[in-house]
Amino acid sequence: MTIKMNHLFYLSHFIHLKQQNGRWIFMLKDKIQMIKLDRRSSLSLSSQLYNELKSLILDRHFTYREKVCDKAQCAKALGITEIEVSKAFDQLHNENFLIKEDDTYYVNQYDFSSDFFSRIVKVYDAIKAMNLEPSMEEIQRKILKVDHALSQKSKFKVGSKLLYVRRLYKGNGQPLILLDSYYDLELFSNLDQYMNDDTPIYQTLFDHYQTVIKKSHRIVDVVNLPKDIAKIFHVRNQTAGFKVTAETYNQYEQLVEYTEGYSADNYVYEFEINVKEIIQDYKIMNQNI
Repeated sequence: MTIKMNHLFYLSHFIHLKQQNGRWIFMLKDKIQMIKLDRRSSLSLSSQLYNELKSLILDRHFTYREKVCDKAQCAKALGITEIEVSKAFDQLHNENFLIKEDDTYYVNQYDFSSDFFSRIVKVYDAIKAMNLEPSMEEIQRKILKVDHALSQKSKFKVGSKLLYVRRLYKGNGQPLILLDSYYDLELFSNLDQYMNDDTPIYQTLFDHYQTVIKKSHRIVDVVNLPKDIAKIFHVRNQTAGFKVTAETYNQYEQLVEYTEGYSADNYVYEFEINVKEIIQDYKIMNQNI
């Protein structure tokens, strides 16, 4: 028997997708038909609309970055006031189920499976998997010496020279992933000269240093984004977001890259648990106690 479990992180992101009006109108009618409001209920109409839309989002009736609906159109179709629609939308926005640009709301949720995170995935491929057009902007690049604080978290030796690069990866021109990457210049002399926007970094390491990436250790945390990073994503200071720290190793078990990545998206992680295997492991563990 296999059980599917969902883990929800309610995080926010600021983005805008342009689509043809006719398509949005079709989607609007399709979704509104699924919304049921009971005027006899003691629950306010705005609260009912909030609950209905939240259920539609969690049940995956909306796609990633899909426009919800125009408040005036939604109010007219449901026979309620724009104020009641605004209250429902604003609550979903405050809880980061929706993002907002001007007066338009978009769904802020994407589904990932555990298989997606079980292997090394290029950032560009991750963005393409979200049906977005990837691009990258290099924000900063410099050579620095490792201090005690950086050494503790990265495992690079104190005093060694690193190439530090901050890159912002975008989908459809909007910020999705911020990466702070560190490379050991003792292993990769002149890397600063070889690195460019057109060639993936791992390809550059292979072409110039015959380095093959073999494994990566990653830790995913949910954090409150600091002010400078929140500003990059156009979200409020201390908005909940992801922080991913990664250590990447080559074919000789040498640490070649340390990365801290940030994202301000809302994801659903779905993975499968084999109950029989868990029960068997539990029995073995108890036998060894």
